Amino acid sequence: MNPDKVKKIGFAALGAWVLLAGGLGYLAYDAVSSRTEAEDTLEEENSAFRRFYDASVFPSAASIDSVKSNEMAWGAWYDAAFALAGRGDRELPSETPPVFKQRLQATVRRLQSLPGEADGKLSAPTFFFGFEKYLGETDALPQPDDIPMLAAQLDFIEHFAEALAEAGVREVKSLSCVAPKSDAEGECARHLDYVVTFSTRPQGLIRTMNALAVSSRFVSVADFSFKETADSITPRLSADSNKDSAARGRGGRRGRRSAAAEEQVDESKKENRLVTDPAVNAVFDVTMTVKVYDFRQPPEEEETAAKKKKKGAR
Repeated sequence: MNPDKVKKIGFAALGAWVLLAGGLGYLAYDAVSSRTEAEDTLEEENSAFRRFYDASVFPSAASIDSVKSNEMAWGAWYDAAFALAGRGDRELPSETPPVFKQRLQATVRRLQSLPGEADGKLSAPTFFFGFEKYLGETDALPQPDDIPMLAAQLDFIEHFAEALAEAGVREVKSLSCVAPKSDAEGECARHLDYVVTFSTRPQGLIRTMNALAVSSRFVSVADFSFKETADSITPRLSADSNKDSAARGRGGRRGRRSAAAEEQVDESKKENRLVTDPAVNAVFDVTMTVKVYDFRQPPEEEETAAKKKKKGAR
C-alpha cells in the first residue's frame, strides 16, 4: 500500500477519534454543570427559606401589631353590641327557695290585680301566669337549681303582663314558657318561647304589637293567630249545611211551599251578621308566641368564670 495513502488514513482515523473524545468530554461537562447548577439553586432556595423561617420576628412586627389592633377593635364592638342587646335585662337577686316563693306570690298577686275586664282585673283569681306548679292548690317549693331560670321567667312575665295591661288587653287566659329543645353551640344568649292567649279588641292587639316592637327587652313575635270570641260564622255555616241536607231529603215538597213563608227572616240573627265595617269593635282571642333572649350570665356560670380567672392568675 502506498505510504502516503496509509498516512492519510491514519490522520483521518486520528481526527475522528479526537472528535469523538471531544463530544464525550462536552457531554460529561454539561451533565456535571447542570447538576452543580441544580444543587446551587436548591441550596439557595433552602437558605432563603431558613432565613425567613428562623428570623427573630415571624411574622413581622407590623402584622402582629395589626392583629392586636383588630382584636381590640372587635372586642370593643362586641362589648357595645352585647350591652345594647341586653339593655333591658335586669339584675336578678340570688335567692333561697323560700325567699323566691314569697316574691313569686307577691308578684303574681300584683299581676292579677292589673286593670282589665275580668271583673275589672287582667286575669281571673285562679290564673297564676304560668306558675301553677308553685302556686294555687299544689303550692310546691321550687328547687334551688331551678330558681335562676324561674327568676328569669318571672322577670319577663312581669314585664310582659304590664305591657298587656297598658295596651288595654281585656283578659289574659293562658301563659306558658317553652324551653328550647337543645342549646345551639356558639349562642351568646339563652332564649325561651312564651305562648300566651288573651282576649282584646283590635286596638289592644295593635298596641300590644307596638309595645313589643319598642320594648327594651330583646324580644320578637314568632307567630300569632286570632279569632273572634263571639264567632257565629262557623255555627251558622254548619246550620245552613244541615238545612240543605234536610231539604234534599224532603225532595220536591219544598217547592210547593209559598215563597213568602221561605223568605221569613229570624230577627234574632240580625245582630250576628257578618259585616266589614271597621267601626265594629269585636273582641278577639289572640294566641301569640314571643321569643325572648336573655343576655344575663347565670350565677353558676359567673362562679365558674371567676374560678377560671383566679386559677389562671396563679
